[in-house]
Amino acid sequence: MILTPNNPALAQAITIHPKSKRSPTETRILKSVSDNKKMGKGSNLITKGKWSGMPMFQMSLEERATCSRDCQQWASCFANNMAFAHRIDHTHPEFIPTLDAELSALCHLYRHGVVVRPHVIGDYFSAEYAQWWMDQVERHKNLHLFGFTHWARDSDIGKIISHANESDRVWIRFSDQGGEMSANVEGGAFDNEGFQCPEQTGKTDSCLTCAACWGGKRAVRFKRH
Repeated sequence: MILTPNNPALAQAITIHPKSKRSPTETRILKSVSDNKKMGKGSNLITKGKWSGMPMFQMSLEERATCSRDCQQWASCFANNMAFAHRIDHTHPEFIPTLDAELSALCHLYRHGVVVRPHVIGDYFSAEYAQWWMDQVERHKNLHLFGFTHWARDSDIGKIISHANESDRVWIRFSDQGGEMSANVEGGAFDNEGFQCPEQTGKTDSCLTCAACWGGKRAVRFKRH
């Protein structure tokens, strides 16, 4: 769904599904990817690549409210089609304390390693928040991060992420920006770069059985959701 230019959600930087927002005190923030049709398809265990054997968990925030206004998918965000996905209220005073507690519990439970994908929907809403995540990687030596961001590489948030990507436990790709460690939507400026998502072409069942996005720095292309 592509929103029309006069849709108030664009100017107000909010989701078109306000009823999907949840307080961090009423539902878990970090959830298994087993219910994600693309990522898990009934499982949350990675079976390929260097993180094989580790479980993966995910979370979502509110699209646009947490995103860069320079995002090329501002009006065409795939989350426009996800009315029932829970978006955690990042402005709630218990957001970080609750997230910290859940993350610590997962890292304690899965001593051999655990992978978290922040922001299936949404993005890093501040430099302080982005740095909080990178501090957790330092704090929990068994924590691994995978995901995407639309923040520019030369933004404050982008610089934090680029520095964190120097770690073998952090793989955050830059969306629609081309080059290494990028993820680009077909039809955009960089749709000729890299390889096409194997899950979208039927070459693998899910992200868990592929691992290409965190197995190398080559750009990846995605079909528009």
